Amino acid sequence: MARLTPTFFLMIVSLAIASPLNSAVGNIARTAAPQDDTPTTTITATTSDLPSTTDVPTTTVLPTTTSISTITTTSSAAIATKTIDGCNVQGTADTALAARYFGSGSYAGILKCQSTCRGVTACVSYSWTPSTSNCTLYNSWMDDFNTGDTTGYVVLSDDSGTFFSDKYPSDGSDFCYKAI
Repeated sequence: MARLTPTFFLMIVSLAIASPLNSAVGNIARTAAPQDDTPTTTITATTSDLPSTTDVPTTTVLPTTTSISTITTTSSAAIATKTIDGCNVQGTADTALAARYFGSGSYAGILKCQSTCRGVTACVSYSWTPSTSNCTLYNSWMDDFNTGDTTGYVVLSDDSGTFFSDKYPSDGSDFCYKAI
């Protein structure tokens, strides 16, 4: 203890002297470094720097071939779809919803699309187009519950082929589709 007392005392005194509250220590004035307004390098482009028209690639027409494709179908698990507000509404995105477009991609199925929206915090609703396997995410509800309009930002259409769902539909769950 006797050895620590002088060290402790010295530390306390040095902190008190170096304190910004000590008026005996003057502030050091700082000035900004001078700035030069003239550029150090000047770049001038000449026409000799531009590519000539002979450097432009040309297109070549290739002969077409015909192919015969076969379609193989595999059975998959049936998917249950909820018939509640906020689920599986067929139509197209209104301008208000389209403005909240968050991203899209091609997925193997509606369950993967739904799962992607679940895993992204900013995703609030999504749409699924089975014919193109396209999943589109939106950062807005697809319906406007404040006005009681359960279709809201989706223009209803029986033949659009695109189905909209909220991340959290009206039953309070976090899914509209489920494998059975």
